[in-house]
Amino acid sequence: MRTSTMPNARLSIETRTHQGALYQLLFLGLSALILLYSVVPPRMLPGSPDKLLHAVAFIVLILTFRRGFDRHDLLSILSVTLVLGGLIELLQLFLLTRQASWGDLFVDLVGGILAYLWPAKGLDFAFLLIVSVLGIGFLGPGVGTWASLLTLGVYGLTPTSLQQMALLLPVVVLIGGMVGSAFQADETRKDPSWFVLDEVAGMMTAILLVPQTWSGLLMAFGLFRLFDIWKPWPVRVAERLPGGWGIMADDLVAGLLAGIGGWLLFHAFLT
Repeated sequence: MRTSTMPNARLSIETRTHQGALYQLLFLGLSALILLYSVVPPRMLPGSPDKLLHAVAFIVLILTFRRGFDRHDLLSILSVTLVLGGLIELLQLFLLTRQASWGDLFVDLVGGILAYLWPAKGLDFAFLLIVSVLGIGFLGPGVGTWASLLTLGVYGLTPTSLQQMALLLPVVVLIGGMVGSAFQADETRKDPSWFVLDEVAGMMTAILLVPQTWSGLLMAFGLFRLFDIWKPWPVRVAERLPGGWGIMADDLVAGLLAGIGGWLLFHAFLT
């Protein structure tokens, strides 16, 4: 069940400490994914905006570092950025399929500095923007449908590839699960209505499974909204997982059902 309660800024020391630990784990998880993706062959990511991805990745990563470790000084931020960015380029230096780049390291630093400039007291708001998908979660009724439609539009109307979507999904799930758990740490909310990153993840899951035509994608959209709103038994079971993982899991299961259903319907009636 969705609620509309806003995040509470006045939390106990114990709750803030617990939230900090969750963001620390998120920082470590994101760092591991970034290092893993840095060795992915370029042929798996055709047309990827490499510099933009570097900047966005390090903005989110350093915001997570600041929130988790409560470190806001420029020296710490530059050190973390240089270590991780340098490790990425060092890994790529020894790969035949990738190429190290000083330009990428410079963009990493730009992303880290932009994250440094974000006000320390507004870090929770930064993550609120992420999980509400830049505020879509506050538009009013039907925000889940709007977030799902945006995901479909970004995939269908931009050069985003299926491989890119597949690699981005674990990042979205990790951020949603950990940030959702952090926002629930005061135990006053369960699946708030403004949290729509779960709809993005569910729609991405459905997209990955259906035939890559507009009819297949529209089937995925319609079935995902049906299963997400109706919540059949497997979706309800997934929703019982603790913290932000329950928020994410029910939409992932709904997306899985929508993808399978869309594939079956497409091959039954449209081929």
